Amino acid sequence: MTILLLALWWAGMMLIACWICGRWFNHLSLYTCIWTASLIAFEMHLIIYHSIVFEAWIFVFVAWVALYLGTAIAAMIFPRRTVRRFPELRMKRLQVAILCLAFASFVSSAILVSDIVKIVESDPVTAITGDANQIYAMRFENEVSGILYVSFVGYATCALGGIYTAQRGRLTVTGVLPLIAQTIDGIVSMQRAGILLGALIFASAYYFTPRATKLRMHWWKTLIMTALILGSFLAITFNRGGVQVFEGEREPLVEAGESISVLPQLYLYASSPLACFSEYLKAPREDGLGLWGRYSFAPIYRFLGKHYGLNTYVPHYQSFYNTPESVNVGTYLREIHYDFGGLAIFLFPFLLGFIITFVERRRQSTYSTVMLSFLYTAVLFTINLNFIGSNFWYFGVPTALAVVAFASRPREQENRHSPTIVTANQSV
Repeated sequence: MTILLLALWWAGMMLIACWICGRWFNHLSLYTCIWTASLIAFEMHLIIYHSIVFEAWIFVFVAWVALYLGTAIAAMIFPRRTVRRFPELRMKRLQVAILCLAFASFVSSAILVSDIVKIVESDPVTAITGDANQIYAMRFENEVSGILYVSFVGYATCALGGIYTAQRGRLTVTGVLPLIAQTIDGIVSMQRAGILLGALIFASAYYFTPRATKLRMHWWKTLIMTALILGSFLAITFNRGGVQVFEGEREPLVEAGESISVLPQLYLYASSPLACFSEYLKAPREDGLGLWGRYSFAPIYRFLGKHYGLNTYVPHYQSFYNTPESVNVGTYLREIHYDFGGLAIFLFPFLLGFIITFVERRRQSTYSTVMLSFLYTAVLFTINLNFIGSNFWYFGVPTALAVVAFASRPREQENRHSPTIVTANQSV
């Protein structure tokens, strides 16, 4: 019955999202699909989780409605843009910037491999394939990091690569290089999220960049790109291994895992966030200093602790909760509730929807394209964490915006170099 109600809720919210935004693909529909899928996975009960407190369900749907309200109010205030301009960029400068940042990523990965080999005292191949979980832990806690902060700058390069590819109308070495660099960094550091984030930011930037023609790409190029990203993601998953039979796992999932060993792990990732959030609400744990906005401003606190010796360090690992399987991913709601209290459960998604709609309806520019590529990625990751409070956001966004400023044409040259695409004006 609950699954049926969730399906009906999904259908209704998808219709409302289309009505508010004027198109099917939007941040509201993405949020609705991601959250509905996770809640349905939970309600399949292939892992028997502890009971969910009623407060958790209330918070989930309050945040859901708040995102829609913020979007609807912004849609009423700001008129829909009817003209989409091509980004006002010097493409040669953009190309140089992408190549320089991608090269820095490759150098950082090489230094990271060297550091890992020294620590685990093994050759590179054996270290990466045989000590995957150790490498992941060291990388996550910055015990090994390659060139400091460059790995986070790679996400900015992915956004710029998406913009460059959309403008060129075809796949080029320059456009794809950021994805290759991000994939190599993910393999070396055993971090699947980095590969997925890079691909999502690239795709979002491509989507939001106005273009006159569709991407011209041979089928074999599509196959190679898909195999590169998906294959690397799965290879890291298999290599890191982990528990194959989880606490509370039911027989159908056990049998599925015997056929495809990664399935139970993927199901755990999809279904456990609500259970973890519920356990957090039952008994919140202090896992460090009680800093205001601890998770939302964690990169700032870590920076102050690392470079200025302040007692503000925030661990990368959050507290684990027994669901009964040990889980520490409790959706973005857990982090904003911990940081700012229950009122933030409404205010944060409300402002997120409002800001996204404002950026979409303001004057089209490469700056707005960059912001939307990261904001849409933030929406997609709400089921896991507060992406806006992560290093990816704090270092990636400023870097991408700085490159855009470097590559932008002077305002007086825009009309000569920026053709427009006229779209229908739809009312909300």
